[in-house]
Amino acid sequence: RTSLRWVCDAVFIIQNYPDLKWEILLDVAVKNRLALPLYVMLTYLKDNFDVSVPTQITEQLFYSARYADAASEEAILHIISKNIQYKSDILSVCVKNWRAYFKLFKFALLPSPIYLRWKHQVDYVWLLPFFYIYRPSRYILNRLYRMLFKHSYFRRV
Repeated sequence: RTSLRWVCDAVFIIQNYPDLKWEILLDVAVKNRLALPLYVMLTYLKDNFDVSVPTQITEQLFYSARYADAASEEAILHIISKNIQYKSDILSVCVKNWRAYFKLFKFALLPSPIYLRWKHQVDYVWLLPFFYIYRPSRYILNRLYRMLFKHSYFRRV
């Protein structure tokens, strides 16, 4: 999410509905490939807002998220990459070891063809190699542009 408004809703629901069916939530999350985002969200709530989430649920979500397929991982990485304001909070939960850092690096440089087709609306498979060149080039050009216009003599008065 681009804001933390969901936190208020989640805390309200968890605190006001003690008979919440956690097993159903877990089942739906796993079936819909949302174990990783739900794990991140519930862990964030537990760590920062002292919300009582059953340990068994977070452990099962962690296990399911650990073995998520590449498409699920790239979906959550895409969400993280768009939410710059809260990126450090989410990354502190997600990134715990060198393997996770490697996955982030791999996602940034070589995302899966499925992700590229979805992200850039590529209809023809033969265009995919061009996007593997386009993405790093765009990143480098954006960084150079920011560096140039960071200096005061390039700014508008």
